[in-house]
Amino acid sequence: MWENGLNYGHGTGHGVGYCLNVHEGPQNISPSDNKAVIEPRMLISNEPAIYREGEYGIRIENLVICYEDEETEFGQFLKFDTVSLCYIDKKSY
Repeated sequence: MWENGLNYGHGTGHGVGYCLNVHEGPQNISPSDNKAVIEPRMLISNEPAIYREGEYGIRIENLVICYEDEETEFGQFLKFDTVSLCYIDKKSY
């Protein structure tokens, strides 16, 4: 989507499972206003999607965990590692 200049216009991810719910915060990755800071050890869904009304829709959803990465003169950086991965078969049948 990035390479094609597309914007899907909704959130990319949210917290998962703290209270046995799916769409949990406080953290999320979204264009909406959110005061929660993403911190190490937070589990977040990673679910880019695109929907074209009357044509098609596709959503890819995996879980990622946040952890500390390198520290530079600009501060402490965070990184995500995939926890669950659903492979996608791109062959046409």
